Amino acid sequence: MNLTELTLKLNGFNPEPFYAEFEKLKQLNAEEFQKVILDRKWEIFEFHQKNNQLYQNKIGTSPYKNWEDIPIMQKSDFQLPLNEMMSRGYEDSNVYKANTSGSSGHPMFFAKSKDSHARTWAYSIKRSRELGVWKKGLEARFYGIPKNFSSYYFEKIKDFLLGRVRFPVFDLSDENLSKYAKIISKKNFSHIYGYTNSIVAFAEYLNKNQLKISTLQPKIKGIIITSELCLPEQRKILEEAAGGVPIYSEYGASEFGHLGEEVKFGTWRIIEENVFLEINPIEGMKEGVGEILVTDLTNKAFPFIRFKIGDMGRIFIGEDGRSYLTDLIGRTNDMAYLPSGKKAPGLTFYYISRGLLEQGGKFKEFVIRQKDLSTFVFEYVADEELNDEDKSLVQSQMDQYLEAGLNLQFHRIESIQRPANGKVKHFYSEIAKV
Repeated sequence: MNLTELTLKLNGFNPEPFYAEFEKLKQLNAEEFQKVILDRKWEIFEFHQKNNQLYQNKIGTSPYKNWEDIPIMQKSDFQLPLNEMMSRGYEDSNVYKANTSGSSGHPMFFAKSKDSHARTWAYSIKRSRELGVWKKGLEARFYGIPKNFSSYYFEKIKDFLLGRVRFPVFDLSDENLSKYAKIISKKNFSHIYGYTNSIVAFAEYLNKNQLKISTLQPKIKGIIITSELCLPEQRKILEEAAGGVPIYSEYGASEFGHLGEEVKFGTWRIIEENVFLEINPIEGMKEGVGEILVTDLTNKAFPFIRFKIGDMGRIFIGEDGRSYLTDLIGRTNDMAYLPSGKKAPGLTFYYISRGLLEQGGKFKEFVIRQKDLSTFVFEYVADEELNDEDKSLVQSQMDQYLEAGLNLQFHRIESIQRPANGKVKHFYSEIAKV
């Protein structure tokens, strides 16, 4: 057991019991495997129907014969205080708690039972071992980090214990990316991990300066991109900068961890060991493409049953009897360009809005639109106007995470206008790339 696994175990998230189970599931034939999934999805449904008041209120207490008749859950169903949403027997002391805004700007708090969270970690560790990047060196982590004192140092301690060096993505100017390149060349990194847009920005910098990751740090064995969909033109930029280092795309969500692992560009094997994915058809979309619904097969603390995650795709069964996801219409975000020359990924605005998110119930949906280099419009759906204190909080976070002097405007609206494919991004830039 290494330091990461020991740290998880000491915090009540022991991954060890699940490695053998994953291996056992791997050995099942297609029919046996699908029987396990079928049994587990009905077991978790029946558990929440009996033990979760919120879910009971949504779907009733009568038995369901057909899975497709079970009502679909969505983020708006979960915009309540967390203690009102957990199942009987679960409370703050025996769950993992988190919040997410998602790319569509729907704020939501959720909980995971400790064994479910440990299982998520176990799969992540298993996957890292398979890719040959598990604990052979440091992780170069292109990610955000909270800037308030307690949260910042909590994340820094986690990074130390988990063998990560964090490269904050709030300033992706060439000057900053040059510093990141120098750090990567000097430390014993085994892999790069982080937001797609941020790593692409780093790759663009390397390409412009005729640098390759494979020569910058020969010990790097893989580049893992996550959180946002990687478009074909972005993949080309990454491949050029990688210099032969393999690139792996994760499909996941903070509520569930891994949902899929890329087997070839544009195709992911669904992590059926932990989750069940299905498609809710949408009229007007390509045949077979629809909303992705996720059922967490192991989380008894929170009723993620047929949960609409906000992405779209198509699922097919491979020759091996396993399920695969393709035609993914997922999360993307624009880049913000600032008067000082800094640039920051759209996911920065999750950190900016976090103060309001943590208060809970302030708003139901939001997006941020950049009108010019200095002007940002915060569009939000809420029962009432944000007060001056709320607006001041967001403005101060803008000053802290981006730069001072930006003009932030607030517009309360009835609903967020969605594009034809139904996907809403967290941040929209309405200015030309600088």
